[in-house]
Amino acid sequence: MKRTEPLNVIWWLVSRASGIVALVLISATVLLGLAMAARAVRRPAIKRVSARLHEHLALAAIAAIGLHGAALLGDHWLKPGWRGITIPFALSYRPAFTGIGIIAGYLAVLLGPSFYLRRRLGTRRW
Repeated sequence: MKRTEPLNVIWWLVSRASGIVALVLISATVLLGLAMAARAVRRPAIKRVSARLHEHLALAAIAAIGLHGAALLGDHWLKPGWRGITIPFALSYRPAFTGIGIIAGYLAVLLGPSFYLRRRLGTRRW
């Protein structure tokens, strides 16, 4: 069995790790947002902390999504190129899953910053 040096697969490791971190952060953000929308948190002080945590989790998730895409560019096994990480369903490796992931990444990146526009849009419309 051939041993692989960790530095030879660093981009693979970083891309997979950042993808998992992004998934966990997005999931936590959605769950916290749903809890806040359902008014599960009633105390004003906890509401403020929850809102800030929700915001920070969302921003960290967007950063992890960006790192995931950037690290994939260095992956010598997958070799996705810019087209593979930006165009849904263009990558030959598991096109359905990677396409859904790219679309989900775009939606997260669009929805995240729209939070700051919600007062102009109106909370109900947002």
